[in-house]
Amino acid sequence: MDLIEEIYKKLNKHGGELLTVALKSKKAQKEILEFIEWLKYNSKEEKYVNLTDPQAKRVLMKKGKVMFGYLVQTVTDAKTGLIIMQNVVEQKTDVNQLIYAIDYIQHIYGKTSKYMLADNGYYKIESLEYAFYNGITPIIQDRSESMNNNGKNKDNPFAKNNFPFDPINKHFTCPYGEKLKPTGQKMIRGILNDKYTTDKCPECPYKDKCAKTHKYRKLYEPASPAFIDEKIIFQSSQGKKLYRLRPIFSEGNFANIKSHQEFTKSRRIGIEKVDIDLKLEAIVINIKKISQNLNVTLI
Repeated sequence: MDLIEEIYKKLNKHGGELLTVALKSKKAQKEILEFIEWLKYNSKEEKYVNLTDPQAKRVLMKKGKVMFGYLVQTVTDAKTGLIIMQNVVEQKTDVNQLIYAIDYIQHIYGKTSKYMLADNGYYKIESLEYAFYNGITPIIQDRSESMNNNGKNKDNPFAKNNFPFDPINKHFTCPYGEKLKPTGQKMIRGILNDKYTTDKCPECPYKDKCAKTHKYRKLYEPASPAFIDEKIIFQSSQGKKLYRLRPIFSEGNFANIKSHQEFTKSRRIGIEKVDIDLKLEAIVINIKKISQNLNVTLI
């Protein structure tokens, strides 16, 4: 019973008493020890574990609320509104999901889409490069665009997202009207970035508010051509028009599942069962959309 002794050492007095009561039954003892063994080998990197559903992860929800749950990945066809992919994953964020979605669509449907629309949560240089490589034009908000869209830093003209970026001429424009142009490069978190500065900073009346204790204000953006190409497309009139379709179809389907189908959470435990529940909900939505387009009445 080395495992039980190991557990006792890590529990306080009350925890030890509860464990003693729980282990009185041989059946309970076996189930608890098997569950603890499972946790030891499958939740090594997790600081918090949901004992009801150990596969669930702590996910950051809207308004900063943290809950145990699963990340749902949905891809919707913008022409028909049909859900063409609905998966539940164990990851905590969307940032690494775009490449999987591209591979999934190519594998299941044998072709790729012309455009792929996604919010800032999916923005990653490697994902942009992968999309372009596969003949897909990504239209995704970067962090600055997302902050502008949400009205963040609107009272701080010196925040980076308030420095308009011109991807064609490759420069930022500061609040004083000066152009910050590429003057070097720097590796940031493993990604090569262009450094944008201007030699006008020392004589600028806003230097203390903008550059603060530094001699020059420095801004960084990825040096990848995919960053520039995506920026040009996103800022174009066509890009803006296409991006407006994203919340209509993507968020609209989530709203249908939650409100019209009254599915706010799965009543089952485990990623496989939750995945099945959400796939069934997606099938229901697709059937309804098909019936509406065919102008038929469902029995």
